Amino acid sequence: MDKTFTPHPVIFALFRFDLNSSSSNTVKVAKTLNASHISMLKWSAFPLKHATGNTMSEFIAENRGADAITRPNWSAVFSVAFCVACLIIVEFLPVSLLTPMAQDLGISEGVAGQSVTVTAFVAMFASLFITQTIQATDRRYVVILFAVLLTLSCLLVSFANSFSLLLIGRACLGLALGGFWAMSASLTMRLVPPRTVPKALSVIFGAVSIALVIAAPLGSFLGELIGWRNVFNAAAVMGVLCIFWIIKSLPSLPGEPSHQKQNTFRLLQRPGVMAGMIAIFMSFAGQFAFFTYIRPVYMNLAGFGVDGLTLVLLSFGIASFIGTSLSSFILKRSVKLALAGAPLILAVSALVLTLWGSDKIVATGVAIIWG
Repeated sequence: MDKTFTPHPVIFALFRFDLNSSSSNTVKVAKTLNASHISMLKWSAFPLKHATGNTMSEFIAENRGADAITRPNWSAVFSVAFCVACLIIVEFLPVSLLTPMAQDLGISEGVAGQSVTVTAFVAMFASLFITQTIQATDRRYVVILFAVLLTLSCLLVSFANSFSLLLIGRACLGLALGGFWAMSASLTMRLVPPRTVPKALSVIFGAVSIALVIAAPLGSFLGELIGWRNVFNAAAVMGVLCIFWIIKSLPSLPGEPSHQKQNTFRLLQRPGVMAGMIAIFMSFAGQFAFFTYIRPVYMNLAGFGVDGLTLVLLSFGIASFIGTSLSSFILKRSVKLALAGAPLILAVSALVLTLWGSDKIVATGVAIIWG
């Protein structure tokens, strides 16, 4: 997290601290952050404040005496980053392969899109309860389990001969996805000394950005060449690489049992939390409703072929990366403007696509603006 690092929307999930198992490295991260870093991360302190009763600075100040490791384990950091990238790529593969998947399984594209919905819901529940479930379990074994679930998901989807088996495979991915996001930040912080935590997190965020840019266009391109089932077979190979890399590089990271039982849903009683959660839910629901069905919409409405769709998806990913890079400037000016402006732009873009989406230029422009 050097001066060129900018926050990504997924940073919210990455900073859902694994409070029950976070050792000293987790709480020391802010000691290495300068003013610009704190400015970029200030909006992610909201869930921490409402989970612990303290602001991020107060939380860190209470834990300044903790010990830390002295040498960074970069191989372990990169193994975690690779696992993150694989999870994101597999998560978004159905977006670019939805049409051939639906045709092969004999279902409609709308029904096939529910495979993305299942992943999202399972991931949501996994992220809420994973820290209470694993508690004192060695995080090394937990991460290996998530990599195994990733591989299993790809194989189940690849060999699926029914919609039910497809959903089971995608549910396995949801468990790995939600569980891994809930503990990835604290996990990374335990692999390096406090002074290099920002750099380690930058590696993770970089993997996230790259995966988001290439996932959909790569799936579309490879799906045309080798078929959608072989695309998931290739993703399963990446999952196997994740397993072996994690086994080789990730050290034992014992968890710490929780001494305080907190009800996650009690947070909804705090002022503003419910409204904020509803707003976030609606924003992301609209975003993924569009993105999940981008292939059938752009091929059927705008008349794009597979090659044209691949370029549109690549443009979408690049635009998303650029938007993320510029987001820090908007956040510094006004967090409320950023949080309110983004959903408004998405809504207007969806309306424009509905009315004039048959024009390829307009459709391409909407994808870029949306990204």
